[in-house]
Amino acid sequence: MSTNDLLTNLERDPLVGNLLLPGQVQKLFEYAQKVPDGGLILEIGSFLGASSIALALGCLGTSKRVICIDTFRGNSTDFVKGTNNVWWLGDSFLPLFSKNLERYGVQNVIVPVVGDSGQIARDWYQDVDLLFIDGDHTSAGCIGDLRNYAPFLRNNGLLLIHDVLPDRKHLVEICARMLKHNMRSKENFKGLEILQKTVEFKGKQWIHIP
Repeated sequence: MSTNDLLTNLERDPLVGNLLLPGQVQKLFEYAQKVPDGGLILEIGSFLGASSIALALGCLGTSKRVICIDTFRGNSTDFVKGTNNVWWLGDSFLPLFSKNLERYGVQNVIVPVVGDSGQIARDWYQDVDLLFIDGDHTSAGCIGDLRNYAPFLRNNGLLLIHDVLPDRKHLVEICARMLKHNMRSKENFKGLEILQKTVEFKGKQWIHIP
C-alpha cells in the first residue's frame, strides 16, 4: 500500500481513535517530512495512535524517530474514559496503540513512553526538532507541557499545538503569548497551530508564560 493510501485509510480508520479534523493527518505527515534526517519528533498525548502514525509515516525511510508520551490511561480533567465518545477496553490503551502501530508498519519508528508528561519532563534531556502538544488541554496542562518541553526545541524547530480553536480561548491566548518568545506563526490549519522557533539559545530556560 502506498503512503497516500495509508494516509487516506488512517483518516477513516475507526480503530485509531482519530480526534483530528479532516486534513490534519496529511498536515502532520507533511510537517514530519520537513524534519531533518536523524531528527527527533516528540508527541505529548497519543491516544490510539492516529496522530502518532501520521507523524511516523513522514519518517519512513529515514533515521528520524518519534517519541510518544502518554499515560495511556486518559486523565482526570479533559480525557476521561466513557465521556465525549472517548472509550477503550481495559485500564490501559497501550496494547491498542501498539497494535495500531504494527498495522501501519511504523512500530520501529515510534517509541512510546508511558507516564505523566510533567513527571517525565524531570529527566528529559533530548533536543527536539518537532514538538506536538496534544495532551492535557486545560490551560495549566498545556502551559506545563510548553514550559517543560518547548525549551528543548532546536533552532528553527517546529511547535504544533492541537485544538487551537475559537471555543478554546485559553489555547488561542497561550499561542499568542508564545509569539512573544522568539516564535513565529506559520499557519493554523483547522485548529492545528504551527509555530517555529526563530532564535538559538545556549540555555534551556527561555520560556515564561505568565
